[in-house]
Amino acid sequence: MNNLIKVAMMALAFASFSMAEGLSVGGHVSGAYSAFWGDSDMEDFWGPGFNAGIALYLPFTPSIGFNPEVTFGYRSESNEETEEGLKMTGDLSQMNIDIPLLFRFNVVSGLFFEAGPFMSLALSDNFDYTAEYNGEDVTAAVEAEAEAAGEPIEGPDQKFFEMGILAGVGYSITQKIDIDARFGLGLTKLYDDADAKSFMFHLGGTFWFM
Repeated sequence: MNNLIKVAMMALAFASFSMAEGLSVGGHVSGAYSAFWGDSDMEDFWGPGFNAGIALYLPFTPSIGFNPEVTFGYRSESNEETEEGLKMTGDLSQMNIDIPLLFRFNVVSGLFFEAGPFMSLALSDNFDYTAEYNGEDVTAAVEAEAEAAGEPIEGPDQKFFEMGILAGVGYSITQKIDIDARFGLGLTKLYDDADAKSFMFHLGGTFWFM
């Protein structure tokens, strides 16, 4: 419940900002690739995801503006290892509210660069583990053996708040349609019991309807 209250407060602040004069409002959608850095045990996890939500643009000058967004984000990462015929697969997934706060620099007609911090507020996370031996599902047996040895197979506990930096390049196809490519690097730990930080690449677009 506390997490939902925090998200609601952020949404209200975003809505208040959208009342500013000269502001453009649009919808932003992107496909994403996410992975981890900073923890050797998790650096082999990677996978697809997406973001969808609201974008704002407030021009300060013809060359510089502020482009914050509030989007729903889904990330998934998986890793597969095989040892002596035993294939083990771990699948992580997270649902977040992502809030990039980007400054946009219009360099030539249509072309722009953008950079700034981002925040991510965790809504939920999940971890699934499967094990196969010669094509047979032995997940339950492997989990029971690990439990008996005092080393249960569990996913990491995700922190509520993440912060990092985001930078990219984009192009305005028309006055209402932008496309962009962004690279994101998390600077804070994603989990309480691991040192992993996020590493993301996005390809997306914005349709400005106001």
